[in-house]
Amino acid sequence: MYVNHKLKMDLSGPAVMSKIDMVQRDQYVRQLTLELYSNGEVWPVPADVHPIVCYQKADGTGGEYDTLPDGRQAWSAEGNALTVEIAPQMLTAAGPVRMAVDILRGDAKISTFTVMLYVQKAIPLGLESGDYFKLEGFLSAPQNGEPGQLLRISGVNDQGKVTALEGYSLEDAVNAALEQAKETGSFDGKSAYEVAVENGFEGTEAQWLESLKGEGVSAVLGDIQQINVTGKLTTDSNIHINFNNSRVQGVRTPTVDSDGANKAYVDQAVARCGAVSVPDYWQEAVDAAVLQVAALQDIAGRDAVSFVWFSDMQLSSGEDVCTGMLAAEIMERCHIPFAVFSGDAAAAELASETQWQDALLQADTVLEPIGSERLLQAQGVCDGSRGTGNEIIMNQNKVYNALFRKQEQDRRRIFGGDGSYFYVDAPAAKVRFVILNSCWHQEGTSVFGFGNEQINWFASTALRFPEDGWALVLACHVPPTDSRICDADALLAVLAALEGNDSFTITGGTEGEENYVAVSGDFTNLPTAKILGFFCGCDHKDQILETVQSYKVVTITSDADQSSDESEEVRVSGTDNERAIDIVTINRKMEMVNLTRLGIGSSRYYYA
Repeated sequence: MYVNHKLKMDLSGPAVMSKIDMVQRDQYVRQLTLELYSNGEVWPVPADVHPIVCYQKADGTGGEYDTLPDGRQAWSAEGNALTVEIAPQMLTAAGPVRMAVDILRGDAKISTFTVMLYVQKAIPLGLESGDYFKLEGFLSAPQNGEPGQLLRISGVNDQGKVTALEGYSLEDAVNAALEQAKETGSFDGKSAYEVAVENGFEGTEAQWLESLKGEGVSAVLGDIQQINVTGKLTTDSNIHINFNNSRVQGVRTPTVDSDGANKAYVDQAVARCGAVSVPDYWQEAVDAAVLQVAALQDIAGRDAVSFVWFSDMQLSSGEDVCTGMLAAEIMERCHIPFAVFSGDAAAAELASETQWQDALLQADTVLEPIGSERLLQAQGVCDGSRGTGNEIIMNQNKVYNALFRKQEQDRRRIFGGDGSYFYVDAPAAKVRFVILNSCWHQEGTSVFGFGNEQINWFASTALRFPEDGWALVLACHVPPTDSRICDADALLAVLAALEGNDSFTITGGTEGEENYVAVSGDFTNLPTAKILGFFCGCDHKDQILETVQSYKVVTITSDADQSSDESEEVRVSGTDNERAIDIVTINRKMEMVNLTRLGIGSSRYYYA
């Protein structure tokens, strides 16, 4: 019983990142056959080679193998067809798996291009009619659950999976800890409160109990299995459930007090624990935006893809800004995978490298609720790369460490060059997000540009698709229509060739200078993609700009109060017009792009 996945691969052609779907926990049933070519000609697999499969899973683990766990050889070859068995260990973790085959002959080695497997999560085993999922936090409502309580495990099955949770009070937790302390003698006969007073606590026992809420409770509870609503749950079999990305299920619509308490407890405390709630004065506007986006998504169904978009936060150190919280709330409630930030985290008037570093650290704090795996951040003019006189403040290595090192931890992304530009796919929607660096520079120079290396990566890697039917979202800081970009014409010419399925040879500028570009390629017989828009910051103004090609260049007003649009109304701090965020929802079937505004300004739309 075998399922064979076939893939053609030209070892001397474009390195197309193909994707093949598989299912978690399958064993000894899936094979991948690579039909190998070189320059379009059949490439027979030599008889005296030894292939080895290399892989890296979504959980960060990986390895290599040439035999299966049951002892069988993991590969076979006939003609130009190399067939490898997909070992069970490759399918243990749901998510993307990067895989390649090293073909060895003596000291010689040739590797195939990377193949992307996408492992779908399997349905949990052992479910009965009416059951809830018992894995990764999908459980019935906690017994006796009340808002503000702790959770502890009250049921674990023979496989070590949590099957039930129980709510209990802080007082109960401390009493249990004291009983444990008496048995172990860890408090020398004193109460935990007495110990706290000896250690400097000033206040009543009730105040002390209140102070224990949060992470501090773990110091008293010791080894008792428990979870506060801002923590993680650990079972006795070392299974972790992180309520930042999963939730307790099984809560009915509140009709009586106990159900209402459970619903408030689960929905408000557990579902998004770890993220700070949005300010109260934003809640009505957030609720309204969620309704608008949900309606657009309902109209399009599977043809909808959404992302949050903002630009130009212009932060100085120590500012209290809610942009990240607002974006995370919208993304959570509308099931949006990415937030695109078109650059300029730091304020333009900063004058020293220390000030830049402090501002970028502040930006990390502001954006933390979104999560680095969901944030697609472009490099801006004011992100340490250029000062008020357009001079270079921080070298590109330091900019990379400040902006892109955290983003590169998301293994789905394909980075190029110095790591300041990349792409990532939303496979279900068949949409590719390409984040470019329009502030690229050689050391010591100060003109805007993409650079020859980035434009060649863009043409040869970012615009190569596994099949027809894909779409493309582009983003950077300075719009490509800006005359200050020294090589924008070359990048736009590559996009024109993509749209026209044409070959191209583009040269420009002076060799050795920053404006030099030499790039060529051929899209004639390759899958193409629909360009949905080029989303940029820098201009601090809401605009939908026509181009000579079919797609639009779209800009957004500054998220900070630094709009260049004189008609923009006055912003008032502490109200829901202090920031500016768009929720972009694309109906791929209708080719309609809606930009729902949260904050100051108006919603917009256009046809792609």
